[in-house]
Amino acid sequence: MEKSFGYVWADWCYGAEKDQWLADVWDACGAIDASTLASEKAVGLAHLREKIGGSRRPWVDGVRDFVDFESRRMVTGRAPLMRLGKGDDFRALEILEGAARHGAMRGLCVMPGGEEWISQLSEFCTTALYQGFKWVRGGRHLDEWELPAMGEAWCKGAALWGAVSMFTALDAAGEDSTNDAVLARSFEVFGNHLAASSLWLHYRGEHPHFWWSEAVRGRAPSEAAIRHTGAVLAWPPQMVDVLVRGAEHVNTWMSPDFPPQHFSRTRGVLIGPHTPRLWKRVQALCDELTPVGGVTEEELPEVYWRTANWLASHAVTWRGRGDESDRVQEVSVPGAVIGVQRENRDHLAPDLVDRVVEWSRPRVAHLRPDEQTLLLGKVGEMVRLRGRLSGGPEYVASTVGKLRFAEGAWNLSTHAVSLGSPFGGALLPEDCHELTIRVFNAFQISRRAEGRDVAPGDPIDGGAGCVVCVGNELFLKLVDNRPGQGVTPAGFWGTLIYLNLGLGTPDDSDIGFRSAPEWGP
Repeated sequence: MEKSFGYVWADWCYGAEKDQWLADVWDACGAIDASTLASEKAVGLAHLREKIGGSRRPWVDGVRDFVDFESRRMVTGRAPLMRLGKGDDFRALEILEGAARHGAMRGLCVMPGGEEWISQLSEFCTTALYQGFKWVRGGRHLDEWELPAMGEAWCKGAALWGAVSMFTALDAAGEDSTNDAVLARSFEVFGNHLAASSLWLHYRGEHPHFWWSEAVRGRAPSEAAIRHTGAVLAWPPQMVDVLVRGAEHVNTWMSPDFPPQHFSRTRGVLIGPHTPRLWKRVQALCDELTPVGGVTEEELPEVYWRTANWLASHAVTWRGRGDESDRVQEVSVPGAVIGVQRENRDHLAPDLVDRVVEWSRPRVAHLRPDEQTLLLGKVGEMVRLRGRLSGGPEYVASTVGKLRFAEGAWNLSTHAVSLGSPFGGALLPEDCHELTIRVFNAFQISRRAEGRDVAPGDPIDGGAGCVVCVGNELFLKLVDNRPGQGVTPAGFWGTLIYLNLGLGTPDDSDIGFRSAPEWGP
């Protein structure tokens, strides 16, 4: 029997705890949100208010606000949103602030320790992502006060703004290790929403699936509107600054100018010059790998951007500090470097395996001997496969399966996250390996080059089929298996980040560009 919305959400957020009461509460919220009959909604609100009475759990405060919001809306006939100013920038902020204040996200990112503004910001960013992705659900149960009423650009902008601001927060707060737990929790909650909004059929709705149009560009509020809203609502100054930086990047970002074969493959929207501390770590890592891999001066700029995208998928556990945890997880980064090199060369040097393994050895020296042997063995396997080196298996015989999983570095990355991060935990289950590859192939089917990425005549999609259907299957399997913290994003986010967070069609050729003046205050 298919699990309820609440049960999946409870299992996803709280793991093996499987809180049935939490599941029942979430199911009740979903039923109220979906109801179009006032009498039915009123009964549901009364029952939900009774169910949560007396609870002291942090996230229940958000549910109480949701009940108050819907009750007042029924009485007054309009959404009780705070008026912040005139114009679309303020209207978007009113909707997002109302959804964050009165939605059930509040309390999900609360963790002991760390700076309080991080959890508040993360819940706002997750709300922005959730509201933005409502566009792909079409017109079901959407009121005029919700974000889709403002159009696709604002919805994409909200989703991008939420994502970019999370990484801007990581740039600002990740240097302090006391923030590690709250950052990990925040990125886990945000990532779960991204995966669910993109691929879970319960969120996406019935076929035929509505997808974003080709241009990925979205619109975020102006700095003046954000700072005014922050002052009115007494947002922490750190939160305001992060949201301003995130909005500026969304409104002015342009894809780096790479040769045609790379242009549609790398974005750098999440980690780049707009996150200076993380970008400095990326550059230092790439500069360190340049002599190891034989990277040319012409290849180095794209190596930077590919590595930035690569490490973005480790954001639950990677902090950009270069400490022991980071260094273990970074042993998978040569995969990004090799991805650039192999497209410009017929063959890579056979001794590349030994060079990369020796580069990785001191990074794992603090692990147990058996863990070192395991991880270094997977480093060598990845280099042989990804580098197309002679003597290794011909992975192109099939675009799905164990070899593709190892070649794409999912295997190495998930092991590195599990062994390197302080959270540890289970690996990606074997029955999810092929699904992970099928999701990736379905997303980027048109970007596979015959003879380079797949064998001549081999089916490029590898039987992936519909990206939403196969993604939904993977999502539910990950909920059931519950891999360790950070492992799921390493296997799942990599695909979403590589392909614009699901905000464009798989074969998009134009991500669009706007200069800041066009969207002035």
